[in-house]
Amino acid sequence: MKKMRITALILAACMLLALLAGCSKQENSADTQDEVTLPMTEEQEPVVDGPEIPDDDEGPVTVADMTGREITLDAPAERVVALTASDCEILYALGAGDLLVGRGEYCDYPAEVMDVPSVQSGYDTNIEQILALEPQVLVMSTMAQSEEQIQQLENAGVKVVVSDAQDIKGVYEAVNMIGKLLGKEKEADLICDAMKMWVTGTKERWPDTHFVTFGEFGELWRKQYKSNDDWNYRFVERGSGLGDSYNNLEIKWFMNKEFRLALLRDWHTKNSPAYVIDFSRYDLPAHEPADPTPTKPAKDWSLINKINQKGLRPQDKPVLIDKLEKEDQDLIRKYYPELFK
Repeated sequence: MKKMRITALILAACMLLALLAGCSKQENSADTQDEVTLPMTEEQEPVVDGPEIPDDDEGPVTVADMTGREITLDAPAERVVALTASDCEILYALGAGDLLVGRGEYCDYPAEVMDVPSVQSGYDTNIEQILALEPQVLVMSTMAQSEEQIQQLENAGVKVVVSDAQDIKGVYEAVNMIGKLLGKEKEADLICDAMKMWVTGTKERWPDTHFVTFGEFGELWRKQYKSNDDWNYRFVERGSGLGDSYNNLEIKWFMNKEFRLALLRDWHTKNSPAYVIDFSRYDLPAHEPADPTPTKPAKDWSLINKINQKGLRPQDKPVLIDKLEKEDQDLIRKYYPELFK
């Protein structure tokens, strides 16, 4: 018997964003474009304990992946490599993180996933690294892996399953598919029920809310801003208190051709200080980290600029904007002088 843990990370895992219409007053200035206010999900792991759930009976498992391909296993999978962050998080939300033997190099949440060996993914997917982990199943998206790579994996006995949610319905489908693949169908049902409650609660509070995935949001953004010639915009993420999100925290993003900046503050407290949690300058030299080696199996992502919201390095500790280096302050002031008043 295993106790089900339904965590807030499933919302992030499934790439949920809600575009809130009219839920807060927009702030505009002459040199910026319209803001978009988004609810912010919590980065920690609030836990809701579910009922005691018996393990599903073992036996043959057949699933149809999100391209319609049928995959059959003799029993629920026990060794899985997941190449995308969303699928890694779904595994942990299902209580199956211990089945993950490998992850894509960009998978970094929840924190314990960093202890799982990483493999190159995307256009540079490293088949040898994956096969060395001896997975039964590889869960991937449709973004970059070629048919040749898929065939190479399947010829080696690895079942390839495509998880590729493009909308909210697809999110539920991905959770249920992975749950069935792992013998966690009851857990998947509970997660989807919890997500639907979150969606319903949000709609009741803000009837004009539209739910989209990150991919859909990108497409909507590009329709609105067809080029980067005048790239200078901002948007706000604000906790709603629903779905285990902080109801008092707000992140303001500022983006232009020279840098991106994110400020975190308590929007329930008047005049609360704003802390820099992300500052990336585009003029700084950068290069792709060296490929993993047997002695260093993960890429070195230490070169992620000044301050990064992931908080992986000592220098990523949030700071007040006036504590940044003078050169950085001057660059920010050129675009947003109001931040220093």
